[in-house]
Amino acid sequence: MYRSYKQRCMTCKKNMVIIRSFKQRPVCSECQMRSLSGPVSDKKFKKLFDIDPKFYETSAFLRDIRYQYSLYQNLTEKQIAAFKRVVDEFKNPKKKQINAIVPKAPTKEEQAEHKQKRAKGLFQSERSTLRALRTK
Repeated sequence: MYRSYKQRCMTCKKNMVIIRSFKQRPVCSECQMRSLSGPVSDKKFKKLFDIDPKFYETSAFLRDIRYQYSLYQNLTEKQIAAFKRVVDEFKNPKKKQINAIVPKAPTKEEQAEHKQKRAKGLFQSERSTLRALRTK
């Protein structure tokens, strides 16, 4: 996993950009929006890219897809499907369901078994790590 850091934009040299990979180009969203404002010749892609500019400003993914189109004048089916899916998520935001793992409370039998093990001294590894931490 790469560490993220801030770097000045390559084009305007005034805005800071969060860089997450050494392969990432440091270009701010304002400069990217200026480069993406060019005309789209294909009718299919013109309809695809005709979305609210706020979506482009908030999502680096959408800007990147639009940039890829401006470079190659074509997109793969997977890129088009992903673009449509992300735009739909922006248009119809859903509340994220967090599937939190709630620890199950131990039963009385498990508690009794744990007490017996502790009384017998089967948790010696815990004691040695605690002692080691205390001495540091």
